[in-house]
Amino acid sequence: MLTRRGWWLFMADALLLVVALVFDSQPGALVSFALLFWFLAQWFLFRVRLQRLQQSLQVERTLLRNGVPVDVAWARNDLEVRVRLTPRLKVRLPYVLAVDRVPILARWKENDPWAEGRLSQESPLKIAYRVHCPSAGRLRFDGVKIQVADLQGLFAGIFFARNMKAIRVLPAVFAKATSANARKSHNLIPLMGTHRHRRPGTGTELLHLREYVPGDPPRTIAWKSSARRDRLMTKELESEVPVRCTLFVDVSSATRVGPPGGNALSRLIEIGATLVHTANERRDLVGLGLIDDERVRTLLPPARGPRARLDRLRSLADAADLPPASDDVPLETLVPYAMSLAQDLYPELLDPEVNRIPFWSFRLRNPLRRWRKRLASVLSVRHGLGPGGLSLLLDDDDAMRRQVVRFLGDHQVACPIPLFDANGRYRFRSSSKLEALSAAIARSVALGKDNELFVLLVDLFDVDLAQKPEAFESLLRTIRMAHARRHQVLVILPWPPNVPTPREAVREPDFVATLQEWLHHASEVRLRQSYERLRQAFAKVGVAPILAPQDQAVPLILYRMERLRGGR
Repeated sequence: MLTRRGWWLFMADALLLVVALVFDSQPGALVSFALLFWFLAQWFLFRVRLQRLQQSLQVERTLLRNGVPVDVAWARNDLEVRVRLTPRLKVRLPYVLAVDRVPILARWKENDPWAEGRLSQESPLKIAYRVHCPSAGRLRFDGVKIQVADLQGLFAGIFFARNMKAIRVLPAVFAKATSANARKSHNLIPLMGTHRHRRPGTGTELLHLREYVPGDPPRTIAWKSSARRDRLMTKELESEVPVRCTLFVDVSSATRVGPPGGNALSRLIEIGATLVHTANERRDLVGLGLIDDERVRTLLPPARGPRARLDRLRSLADAADLPPASDDVPLETLVPYAMSLAQDLYPELLDPEVNRIPFWSFRLRNPLRRWRKRLASVLSVRHGLGPGGLSLLLDDDDAMRRQVVRFLGDHQVACPIPLFDANGRYRFRSSSKLEALSAAIARSVALGKDNELFVLLVDLFDVDLAQKPEAFESLLRTIRMAHARRHQVLVILPWPPNVPTPREAVREPDFVATLQEWLHHASEVRLRQSYERLRQAFAKVGVAPILAPQDQAVPLILYRMERLRGGR
């Protein structure tokens, strides 16, 4: 509450009062006592104003895109954030500094996310700035940090005005994919059982000619054929049969590792979002399946229309916000991150008058133990753990780790995650996601109609084929079953953008190369070996895994859908 200037003024005035009383100086004692009385009165008024401001401050937040308020945003676009601070009670403060907490998944772009000046009901504070959304996910606005001071700089107060607002950021769509050729390149009669029989409709290919019947629209009259046959003939066009496609996106922890917008999951989600948007424009049906480490999170059947497209984009955006699994991270690494976050967002719960540590507690002499005790108090109140929650978090390391991971995940705070365990094995190597993927494909095949396309956007580089071969064999059996029912399967692997593909030559580091260069080279060799093993394994079922960049994967999938449209 007291600043350094206020503390020195109080000590100087108290010392002057003591000296005046000792030497029996009435003028000095009167002046020092008046100054002390003024100081305490100003402190009391500042305390009352600060308390009334905490109780009555109203935060109004508006998000705009091109000047229009929105409740949802798009990746790779800008948003304008406007914040208005108004006290509901009649209070006047000479100087207030308000700093808005910018979401972690957003990038500050223009103007300042803070404002300063007087604050009252007649003159509210306004903050206006612009942020950029680099990737899909969720923007979480926690609130505004308020710093209050008097004009003399004697007193200061800090509190956090929480105004949590979260909006969904839908994945971006590539512009190149929407310009793909949608014209049919052939008009062949498909084999029996491979596709629907051709029937009249409103397509672009000619089915046959027939005599004119009263009531047929004039635009369907074949004038040249009518002139040759000396009677009116009507053109019947082939019906455009929609193609059904189901996307299976891997959202396991192996794809979530990395910075937001730069990991494998963001690339897979952008490919899936572009395909959903383009197929919806072609009136094709698209399904979506999200595969986790152990289960199927979402399985939406093929559908089309604006509502179906929005549902699939929302599912992809929610999956992009998932943090990687951090159950094996040491608690000593997580506590400092959670403690710094709690100090910013929950300073009232860390007040020494509320969260006090006894001076006689020898167990809490360690700074890490003191942080854990104070953080356990905050988590017990915030997560509603009950009366025994504090003791549980102090004694049980696993329970404390779960609550800290939940606390950091809710506020989208990233922490260092080790990629390898104590034995040097990759921590995110999971074979159970193959079983979940096989179950999802089998369910889609059982409910499938005609010949469909199943696109597997999965990361299989971390799968050890020799450790658990039965999981991969179950996936191969499911693919064989899909082929037996005239379906097609396409596998696309998320190859890192800065790593040469297997077709390109690998340049070995020089003798004077750094350790980082040798580790990068070892990672490239490991990826190439994994791809070679996967290519040989999928060759048994006639599927070639594809390493395609983002701008080439979607046209490749659309070309395969065009082949299905013609029955090939």
